Amino acid sequence: MRGIAGGLLLGIMFAFGVLALFFALRPTAFITRLRTLTARQGSQSSLEVWMQTNTRSIAPGFVSHFADWLGQGLRQLWSDNSVRERLSRAGNPTDLTGFRIAQLRAIAIGAAVAVGFGVLRTLSGEAPPAPLWLIFTGVCGLAGASWVDLRLTMAAAKRCRGIETQLPDVAELLAFTVTAGVSPAAGLLRLTNRMQGPLIDELRIATREIANGALVADALGEMADRISSRPLQRFVDGIVIAIERGTPIAEVLRAQAMDARSEQHRRLMESAGKREIMAMVPVVFLILPVVIVVAVYPGIYGLTLMV
Repeated sequence: MRGIAGGLLLGIMFAFGVLALFFALRPTAFITRLRTLTARQGSQSSLEVWMQTNTRSIAPGFVSHFADWLGQGLRQLWSDNSVRERLSRAGNPTDLTGFRIAQLRAIAIGAAVAVGFGVLRTLSGEAPPAPLWLIFTGVCGLAGASWVDLRLTMAAAKRCRGIETQLPDVAELLAFTVTAGVSPAAGLLRLTNRMQGPLIDELRIATREIANGALVADALGEMADRISSRPLQRFVDGIVIAIERGTPIAEVLRAQAMDARSEQHRRLMESAGKREIMAMVPVVFLILPVVIVVAVYPGIYGLTLMV
């Protein structure tokens, strides 16, 4: 049991150190994302308000950022609004009820794994303490629910990247159709009939709303609100402003396509910079220690022989 307790303590210390390093390197990004999410929802949860008021006065820095991250994570796990937003960005693979059922299933699997581990330890003659077993069961259940939530977040982010990747092509093709004398609504309908992709799926929903009597600006605005993507929001704003002011839509669409491609290039350069830093991790933590050991060990071994 001392080995288990020691391993648990070392794991907690390692996780605390990793989180401290992560928040120290990226404090601004977390604050920015939290303010954006708070502004979108209009209010903060009582748990987050309590964490902010009781931790900022004690240790401004890591503790406050950790509290903000914990409050945001709990809100993502249990807030229906957050789940609905991510389900919408992910293309509605399931409804809210199905997502909660999947979370309950994951919680049951995680708790069953923890209970099975405790039973095996008990049968082997080394029964774990009841409080530690109970905490481990809760952590495993929470990990299962978090995994389902993480999968939804990753699916939503992947679909948003696909929409932003397809946006320049759609803008250019729509500019060609408008230049040929077709209205924006008819041009969108033609694109949805001849193309495939996540952005086309969202445009199909918008064209159905337009066919049912909605305005082009309103249908596109609802699409941008569902996706919550800055390039798509700029694209929709450009079309809406061009329609309201009577400016040539084709020129606006070409400018939007150029801006979208510039945004893709910038993100590609940022991703390349991050991959370059990540490529240093195996060099520093795997290759370099082996080289040092190979270089230093013969000398140390020779000194031990001389002694």
